[in-house]
Amino acid sequence: MGITEEQVEHYQELPDRNYLEATRFIDYRYFAIITEGHPLNDPQAVVRQWKENGAFKEEQYVIGLKWEPSDLIRQQDVQAVPIDAYAVDVFKFTQLKRSKND
Repeated sequence: MGITEEQVEHYQELPDRNYLEATRFIDYRYFAIITEGHPLNDPQAVVRQWKENGAFKEEQYVIGLKWEPSDLIRQQDVQAVPIDAYAVDVFKFTQLKRSKND
């Protein structure tokens, strides 16, 4: 089974696109989202934020074990506490264990 010319061009572009994405440095700031019943050691969520083209972007680490767009930091009923990359890894590991137990 062959592929179309468009597919050939697409696959030829992938290495360049992947290289550019891999070499792009993003200065993330990480936050634990604290609410009632979710203390710092077990936050409701973990969010990363960065500046892109002069505007702040935000993503939340979700149950699907991936980063998705979010706006939790702007919400009034949560507290965003700065955390380091190690705390993010701990949260990711905890979420992975929880997903395997569901």
